[in-house]
Amino acid sequence: MSVSDLARRSGVSRATVIRILGGEDYEFSFANLQAILLALGNRPPNQKSRTR
Repeated sequence: MSVSDLARRSGVSRATVIRILGGEDYEFSFANLQAILLALGNRPPNQKSRTR
């Protein structure tokens, strides 16, 4: 998937996608990271299935 496709699918700007994936942005928002991961097909772990 291209960076442009990922930006479009995630709703995050192309520049932000490049900075996050390139390791150049250390103060990104969790919402942006989550949007990118969901666009890539990754889902957050199920909180209920964790053992405490």
